[in-house]
Formats: sequence, C-alpha cells, structure tokens
Amino acid sequence: MTTMTILTTRHRKYLLYLASAWLLAGWTAAGSEPLALRTTADVEWGGDIRIRQVMFDDILIVADPPGVTRGGRNHFFRFLTRIWTQWDFTEQVTLYSRVVNEWRHYEKGSDPNWDWPDEAIVDALYLDLNGLLDGRLDARLGRQDLIYGTGKLILEGTPKDGSRTIYHDAIRLRLHAPASTTVDLLGIYNQPENQLAIGSENRDLTGNDPAFNDMTESGGGVYLMNDHLAGLPFEAYYLYKRESSWIDRAGTNQPGRNVHTVGTRWMPETEFGLSANIEVARQFGETGAGADLEG
Repeated sequence: MTTMTILTTRHRKYLLYLASAWLLAGWTAAGSEPLALRTTADVEWGGDIRIRQVMFDDILIVADPPGVTRGGRNHFFRFLTRIWTQWDFTEQVTLYSRVVNEWRHYEKGSDPNWDWPDEAIVDALYLDLNGLLDGRLDARLGRQDLIYGTGKLILEGTPKDGSRTIYHDAIRLRLHAPASTTVDLLGIYNQPENQLAIGSENRDLTGNDPAFNDMTESGGGVYLMNDHLAGLPFEAYYLYKRESSWIDRAGTNQPGRNVHTVGTRWMPETEFGLSANIEVARQFGETGAGADLEG
C-alpha cells in the first residue's frame, strides 16, 4: 500500500525549524530595519530531469567470480526528476522546497528495487534568513545540500541511494566578518531513512554495507573561508562527527564512533594562470568499543 508520511508526529521537528526561524528573524531584526512580510509572496518554481545510461560487464571484485558481479552484463537507464518551489516572503526571508523521484529501466540485468514509480521524497526543505544583524549574518535552517571545498569531507549526506540525493538535515549560520572572511557554524543530524516520503521504499541512506544499518550521523563544526590575500585564498575548519552504533548485514551490532577533524586548504594562484589546491587535515577520535582512531 502506498503510504504518505508527511506531517505526522515524527516530523514535528520540521515545523519547529520554521517556527524557530521566525523567532530568530524577529529577534535579530531588533535594532535594525524590521522584516516586513508581504501580503503575497513572490513564488518561483521549476524542475529538471536527468537521464543516465549505464552499461557494465565483467567487473572483477574479490567477492565474486569474474563476470557475475550484479548478474553479469548490465545495461539500464536511470531517470531522475525533480520539482522545486521558492517562496520569497521578503528580501530577507525565503522558503525553498524540492521533491525528487528516481526510477530505472533495465535492458540487460534487473533490479526490482528501483522499478517505476519507486518513491517521491523531499530532498530540500529549508528557510533562508539573510541580512540579519545589519547584514552580518545569514541563516539556513532545514534540509539542504552542503558542499565545502572539493567535497573531501562535506558533500554527501545520503550516500547509500547513489547520486539521487546528497542532502543534510542541518542548520548553517554564516557570519560575514572583516577582511573578506566568512565563518560558517554547522549543525547536522542525518537519519538512516527519509521521513518525508510518498510511497516509501524504506531505503537506507547511511551506513557501511548494503544492509539496512540503521545508523544516525550527527555533528557540526566551524568552517572559515578567507580570500583577503591576493592570489592566496584559504580555508580552515574544525569538524565533529558522531556515528551511532549500527547493524551489519549479518545482524551483528557494531559500535559507533566519534571523529574530530582539524584541517586547512590553500588555493594559490599565479599571474601566469597556474593554480593549485593543497589540503591537509588530521583526524582523531574513538569507537564506542574504546578503540582509538587516527588519520
């Protein structure tokens, strides 16, 4: 049976996102120009479709004899459709939402887990509050895509559904500081399943193996970006990530872990058109079983 899980008790946190955002807007506007709500919002909407053709055969991996990986030869098409809406209530307040659906058509091989119509899910639902504190602070609250640097550390919040979605459930506060500096404060809480779904497939989005691992990822950090020095923009960051305990494909409960990352990225540019990207970071932490982590 197709079920609709939008606006149930388990989704109250999304309503709290919006309520908290309006309170934040009123508080930060004190002493500056008020946020005047329009009687009618300016609404934009749109959509896109991505069609990807995939063919592979004789993929050699340790776990399979040659030629039988995923049933041998595969040839299929992936259809990704997205529809989005944006409501501009003021020049400072914007609500954005996006619904996504992906299904696959197989010419060779098969995977019934992605047959039409699959499921429609919300992969973006956030409120933007811009120009707060006399233009010094921007806030984005809700489900959003987060990409920093070259994506080595912050990019993919939902890795187990492939390239269908990359969102994080997050709060991002961006402070505009002097000397061409911006400082982002992040808070992230990613669940193993998308709770805003129509026709839910109970698809696992986080974890470490193909099973439904039921692992929650949470954390946050500080990310600084500066381009004050001519030809030498740089970034620096501290990030914390908490992975809950999870269940492997054998049904064994695996310990979670806490990971801290401190790093910097430099992007020198020369007058001869040459540029470079240099990034170094140190990771440390521990697992729930007490083992130390170093990287």
